[in-house]
Amino acid sequence: MSIHKTTSTLREYGADHPVLSLACSFLAGAALGAGLGLLAAPQSGRETRADITARARRGRERAAEAMAQGRAAADRARVLVEDERGRAARVVGESREAMADIRARGERALQAIGTEAVGAVADVKAAGRDVRATLRGQRDGVVGQPS
Repeated sequence: MSIHKTTSTLREYGADHPVLSLACSFLAGAALGAGLGLLAAPQSGRETRADITARARRGRERAAEAMAQGRAAADRARVLVEDERGRAARVVGESREAMADIRARGERALQAIGTEAVGAVADVKAAGRDVRATLRGQRDGVVGQPS
């Protein structure tokens, strides 16, 4: 008797109750599932366990291979990071040296300017003394060499 025939027979007898219909569908599904399970599992329990063990072993092997690949990738990344860290340290060192050189040249330039400025100030003071002496001499009516 098919599922369709059973359902239609129940309806003919007035069995349209939803719970009864659900129960029949459930029983038909269970019977169909059990039949398909027997058809799909022609192995003995021992063979099934051996198959499960083999699949688990292949899974472990794949996991070990993935771990090895991950470790290799991490090692490559570590090497790259170390290389870049070394390169960054060299750049920082070179930058510090360049800044120290620029600072030293700036200080030397300031010292040179300062020395020139001190000399220029001394020259201006001397010229001022000469001008004052000349003006005093003119005021006093004495023309002579500046002191």
